[in-house]
Amino acid sequence: MSYLIEYLAGFFDGEGSISLHEIRAKVRIRVGQVEEEPLNLYAKVFGGTVRFQQTTKGRLPYYNYDTNDSLRCGKILTSLYPYLLVKQEKAQIALRRLGRSVPTSSETVSIEYLAGFFDAEGSVSTAIKEGNKIAMGIRVRQNNPYPLLMFKEMYGGYVYENRTPAGKESFEWKLRQSDVTLFCNDMIPHTIVKRRQLKLAKKLASIKLSNNGRDSRIEEKLELAIEIKILNSLKHLINSDEYC
Repeated sequence: MSYLIEYLAGFFDGEGSISLHEIRAKVRIRVGQVEEEPLNLYAKVFGGTVRFQQTTKGRLPYYNYDTNDSLRCGKILTSLYPYLLVKQEKAQIALRRLGRSVPTSSETVSIEYLAGFFDAEGSVSTAIKEGNKIAMGIRVRQNNPYPLLMFKEMYGGYVYENRTPAGKESFEWKLRQSDVTLFCNDMIPHTIVKRRQLKLAKKLASIKLSNNGRDSRIEEKLELAIEIKILNSLKHLINSDEYC
């Protein structure tokens, strides 16, 4: 069960929110996604229901796990708190408001947490360049650099400072091409939302071309790269701020 809680904590750090109602002293917890399966895990473990909320611009359903029940919020935050990195401070305030003791933080960051966070904030991308050369990128973006430093510590790569279109500080972790297989091997058993992309990335990385890239397997690599691009195009529509 602890492994599942760690996955849910990672996913919550990426996709979840804690609202504190100042007047009514209420706490509200939300987690939203177009993939219903991760949200169903919250309902299965903590109770409550997952509801359809709206349709995205890409005409895909968007679901919400949403609760302001004090007992349930306390249970959720008490369970997730030891593993949270991004939302731990706000969770601490919420727990005290709910009259709950604050648990001890975990001293380690698990693969399950990183898998949940990658499902929420990660991406697998491909670019087809001149001469059928294929570039693949595995990245995670977040305003809080701490989880990205955990990815770097475990899998190498680089953490960069960026700016959002609105000018806010943002960070990005990028994996080296040589470490794709190890990363995919660790993430695939635990991811839900990005599992398909990671499987394609692992297969793409496993095809080593000979004859300066001019062999029959280039077609297979191109097909894999295009399939990843199609999945990402769909994800772009999912993540749009515009809804119809």
